[in-house]
Amino acid sequence: WVTTNYEKSVSTDDFIAFFNKYIDSHLTPSRAQDIKSKVDWKTWIYKPGPAPVHLDFTTKALNNSLALADDFIRLQGKTAPSSYEEYNTFYSSLRVAFLERLIAKMDSFDTELVSLIDSKLNISSTV
Repeated sequence: WVTTNYEKSVSTDDFIAFFNKYIDSHLTPSRAQDIKSKVDWKTWIYKPGPAPVHLDFTTKALNNSLALADDFIRLQGKTAPSSYEEYNTFYSSLRVAFLERLIAKMDSFDTELVSLIDSKLNISSTV
């Protein structure tokens, strides 16, 4: 819709009409009606504040990266979790999530854990 209309003067009514037509053409009539009945256009468009629905972008991969950090913390530097090598498959955002989880919980572990994590994952050489 954006690329089709980027040089045109359009209104929110134009977008709503496009949205409804798109939903009608890609879904069953009952599913389309269900979705359309749940969209509160006045709140989405005119009211300030966050979106009227919670958008959850959690993925299995994100949960795995957070769980790995939690597993390291749970083991308190005595040993690495059996799945620690999974870290090497994480793309950059998952690695950031892993590190942010450690930072958020850094009061619950000591430098022994940091040393173990670095010896297993070699993080200090990648920063």
